[in-house]
Amino acid sequence: MTRIKRNFCLLLALVLALNVGAVSSFISDEVAAAEESFTLINGSTLTVNDSFVTDIVPGTTAGTVIANFKEDVTILNANGVAVASTTVVATGYTLKNGTASLAIVINGDADCNGAVNTSDLVFIKKKLTASAAMPDAMFSAADTNGDKMLSVTDYAILRSHIGNKTNMYASIYGAKYVLNEATAKYASADNALAETNSTGTVAAGTYYVFKGYPHGLNGMYNLTTDTTGETAGFWINPNAEEEEEPVVTGTPYVVVKEINKYASSTNAYNQSNPSGTVAAGTYYIYNGYPNGVNGMYNLTTDTTGETAGFWINPAENVIATAATYVLEKDIPKYTTAADALTQTNSSGTATAGTYYIYNNYPNGYQGMYNLTTDPTGATPLFWINPADLEDDPVVTGTPYVVVKEINKYSNSVDAANMTNPTGTLAAGTYYIYNNYPNGYNGMYNITTDTTGATVGYWINPAENVTATASTYVLTTDTPKYSSATDAISKINSTGTASAGTYYIYSGYPNGYQGMYNLTTDPTGATAGFWINPTGVAVNRDFVDANGKVNLTRNINKYSTSTDALHQTNGTGVVDKDTQYYIYSGYPNGLNGVYNITTDSTGKTAGFWVNPAESTEPKLNYGTVKGVWISQYEITTIALSGSSQANKTTYTTKVRNMLTAVKNCGYNTIFVQVRPNGDSFYPSTLYPMSKYVVGAYGLAASYDPFQIIVDEAQELALSVQAWVNPMRLMETGEITSVGSTYKIKQWYNDTTKRGTYIVAVNGTYYLNPAYADVRNLIIDGVEEICTKYNVDGIHFDDYFYPEGVTSSFDQAAFSASGQSNIGNFRRACTNALVKGTYTAVKAIDSNIKFGISPAGSITGNLYSIYADVNTWVNNQGYVDYVAPQIYWGFEHTQSPFQEVLDEWATLVGKKDYVKLIIGLDLSMAYGTTDSYDGTEWTDHKDVIARQIVAASAKENFDGVIMFSLRYFYNPSSGYYTGNLSAERANFEPVLKALYTTN
Repeated sequence: MTRIKRNFCLLLALVLALNVGAVSSFISDEVAAAEESFTLINGSTLTVNDSFVTDIVPGTTAGTVIANFKEDVTILNANGVAVASTTVVATGYTLKNGTASLAIVINGDADCNGAVNTSDLVFIKKKLTASAAMPDAMFSAADTNGDKMLSVTDYAILRSHIGNKTNMYASIYGAKYVLNEATAKYASADNALAETNSTGTVAAGTYYVFKGYPHGLNGMYNLTTDTTGETAGFWINPNAEEEEEPVVTGTPYVVVKEINKYASSTNAYNQSNPSGTVAAGTYYIYNGYPNGVNGMYNLTTDTTGETAGFWINPAENVIATAATYVLEKDIPKYTTAADALTQTNSSGTATAGTYYIYNNYPNGYQGMYNLTTDPTGATPLFWINPADLEDDPVVTGTPYVVVKEINKYSNSVDAANMTNPTGTLAAGTYYIYNNYPNGYNGMYNITTDTTGATVGYWINPAENVTATASTYVLTTDTPKYSSATDAISKINSTGTASAGTYYIYSGYPNGYQGMYNLTTDPTGATAGFWINPTGVAVNRDFVDANGKVNLTRNINKYSTSTDALHQTNGTGVVDKDTQYYIYSGYPNGLNGVYNITTDSTGKTAGFWVNPAESTEPKLNYGTVKGVWISQYEITTIALSGSSQANKTTYTTKVRNMLTAVKNCGYNTIFVQVRPNGDSFYPSTLYPMSKYVVGAYGLAASYDPFQIIVDEAQELALSVQAWVNPMRLMETGEITSVGSTYKIKQWYNDTTKRGTYIVAVNGTYYLNPAYADVRNLIIDGVEEICTKYNVDGIHFDDYFYPEGVTSSFDQAAFSASGQSNIGNFRRACTNALVKGTYTAVKAIDSNIKFGISPAGSITGNLYSIYADVNTWVNNQGYVDYVAPQIYWGFEHTQSPFQEVLDEWATLVGKKDYVKLIIGLDLSMAYGTTDSYDGTEWTDHKDVIARQIVAASAKENFDGVIMFSLRYFYNPSSGYYTGNLSAERANFEPVLKALYTTN
């Protein structure tokens, strides 16, 4: 994509400024046209602007939106189909009034599914790094701060909202509640109750019911007590002014007569009538009055015998929903479950016949009428009307036909005994019922639970009444295990499942939707399972063509969670944030997620993991605005004296440091994690670095790199882990490294010291001529990619040391048979680079791998043997190069513009490799050489002009600046004075770079 030069941007801004009146007029005309077609009612919190209706919060129904308009409007979904009033709307739905229309926008619902959650966060994250256009409504939803641009600020606002750190809707819409006089913040429900008026009632009149103050943004103001007898802490303002309407919900609420605020559920119960029943008659069932805007008025008591605190108005339809409810006779309000049970019939069974199963009467609006008892033997409080209720508007579905009497088991033992006397299911054909007799959406379970108690079941071998799915055929008798121990003994005498092929059953014997679990639960007890090695094909994710699960090794049935833990790896732990393959069919569940953490008791859930694939979304910006954070910056905050700093102090300083980076306009950090064959994180391959723990041979008390990754993600900063591939520590330091690490083993091995690791000018270097050495470097990269959610891996220019002699690798070169040592070394470097690229992409193709070579192309090829020609001209080596062009425009040997042109020509226009320019802040700070002249002291805009020059290249993809310490001191938390003038000039240029290509 052709980049826009800075002067073109300024010209474009001027053109836009000159035409702002015309644009404003055009927008005003469009808004006026929309508002002429759609008129909001007084007090509406919605906003109509441009082509949208906005200020709609997630979970809002179509009926609620429609109620905000004076016209007779309808709402269509994304497919253009009209939706019901109860449908929850989503971004992209359309509000229609004749031929006029508005797009519905729910702020934050960028993926247009009606909810605001992490999927929207991932969606915006991807859009920040992609150039594809977005529909207007989707863009408006993603633009969480309302500035008509999509930026990392929108991402940060949404992330903070989802993490419950801020309320996006309160802050963005700017709704403010103005009190005309002081209002108490009630310390208790009693205080709130007493403030209403002296009689404890709300007087008849018109009130504004406030959304967001003080009872919650999406909550409904509740005029009644809850079931404990305490009020929910409320306040009503009878004198709300018009300007307060941003937080007023809907039409004013009209109370047609005084409404009691019941002090207890008993008071509410007594208000029904003296007999304790609801008299036959016609009633309005209120959706928002007085028991909650989305709740259903419940006409029955709960299982404790207490009512839910209700009141029914037999006359006025204020905000009633749907049709009226007609009772043909008095209905008892049962005080206990036992009372409900006795109402069925004297025999304790439901007689064969036709019944209406009620969806909202008397056992809950969304609940299903259950004809059986639960495992405790207690019924869930039900009542059946054996008479036809004619055209009752709340009868759901087709009448339920019972073809023979169905037992209501008084306990699980009775249910178990109904199977057959032997305790097994005889071979034959069975119907597995999905809604009869154990619950409408429940699955018939024909196994025991972990306690050894059955779930209370009954199977009808003859009649298929309302069963779902196919019949289930048993080819042999199957035990009904009486305890988990019995199930264990069915596997084999060793307590393991031998390696081989098994059928894992999805519907038998452990539940239709459940997955067969081969491991123990956190208590150490098995879940009671049985495996049939010859049985029925089933649907599984990780299966072969015949529907079989192949076990590649024996799987232990762990007797305790500790045993399961020890099977993971030698240390008995799974490293924090390591990426794993999560198996959906083996061995821990089809739809379950593999749990690699302990439960609240500190016990693991018995798991087995394969460290490999990462599915974390990556944040890589199209135009990189990067800064290198080296070991010299990190060590100033990672150490306190000669020891690792306090974790809290370190975390605070990291947060401050990255906030400063963000504020300066950077979007990507390149964080040093391996400067000298060591590690800034706990590693099994490299020793902890002296820069973060104080000395080689010491362990870390916490993970300093993980903290940087976590804090960077909070700020939407892309993170690339920076590795020096070949440089190790000084010759006098390697003796302190532990013998578990390969570099120390090679040092101790007289055949490897001098070949695998070679000393040059007092520092050891890895020799990439050997596959073992290259593999160690690559393994270290894989470790980073699997342990941390990094967005990229970054090599710098520490390949072969400058001035290296033939003695460095004479033995390997002689053994190679090649005639040119330069070609030999470049081939070794290429093998390392290509191997690293392949390894990174095998873990996650979205992780970037790039190299920052030296600025001189010739120096790369013939001094450090970095074959940049091969890397950029062949796919499969790097995603980007970031040459270190560390010279000014007036440099007498390597002027910036000349070197920039060389690199732009070398990289060219390739879709598989990007060009990022490395700049040096140390020059502007005051570190210059004899070839610089006085350019850096005479001018304080060199970096700014370098950014402009680089961005003029068609293949420009960003800049990286070396390094943080020249403009910010992480230890003190202050910006440096030496670079203040230069930074004041380059910072606005950096921020103006196009970000989301």
